[in-house]
Amino acid sequence: MIRVALTGALGRMGRAVHDGLVETGEFEFPLLLDVVEDADNVYQGRLKSDPGLIQPGCADVLLDLTVAAVACDHIRRAIKAGMPAVVGTTGIRPDQIDELDSNLKEYGGTVLLAPNFSIGAVLMMRFAAEAAKYMQAAEIIEMHHPGKIDAPSGTALATAEEMISNNPELNAVRRQIHPDDTHPARGMDKGPLKIHSVRMKGVLARQQVILGSEGEALTIEHNSIDRSCFLSGVIVALKGVARLKGLHVGLESVMENPCST
Repeated sequence: MIRVALTGALGRMGRAVHDGLVETGEFEFPLLLDVVEDADNVYQGRLKSDPGLIQPGCADVLLDLTVAAVACDHIRRAIKAGMPAVVGTTGIRPDQIDELDSNLKEYGGTVLLAPNFSIGAVLMMRFAAEAAKYMQAAEIIEMHHPGKIDAPSGTALATAEEMISNNPELNAVRRQIHPDDTHPARGMDKGPLKIHSVRMKGVLARQQVILGSEGEALTIEHNSIDRSCFLSGVIVALKGVARLKGLHVGLESVMENPCST
């Protein structure tokens, strides 16, 4: 049994992941945390609100599914407690990530930041990064439910970073033709890429990467239609994080044998 300290246990993702992991019979939850205790008696009185309970020996691994405003505090506590942390929270700023990296260098340990737990979404990002090597231009459209706070999504930002890393000249032709393309309807700039965010009912999580070259276009799309799709990635992360050391970004770090998911 892997003992999990779950923060964000009352959220939609937290509840879905908790129930799914319990059903596997391979995980138990000695610590469940959220901003209020025992709300609606969801966890039969086991839910706590004090992050100070993240202490050495309280669990084997921290799984944080909260919001960026509190996630870093949870992660720092896990690092100091000698507990690896798997983080599904997005919106953590680059300077906060740098601080966490410094904490890891001081105390040791492991933090895995996962912009997306869906295996299909990870593959979509990988395919888009590979396609970027061969195409001249690209833009990203990401769509989420209205309750998602951060925009663009962590998945869209990570996708853009991987694509730009493989081809820094993406959209170079468009930039030359429209050097002052700053209209607000054009989306947010992530380097040379535009990212367009949609927040609306009827959508859980969906992302399109549209790439173009002379005379052709390629669309790579992933659509999460139910939160159950995230469970396999969470399991892979919780089982694999013990093999890692230091700071890692992306589920790829623990996807040694994808077919096992």
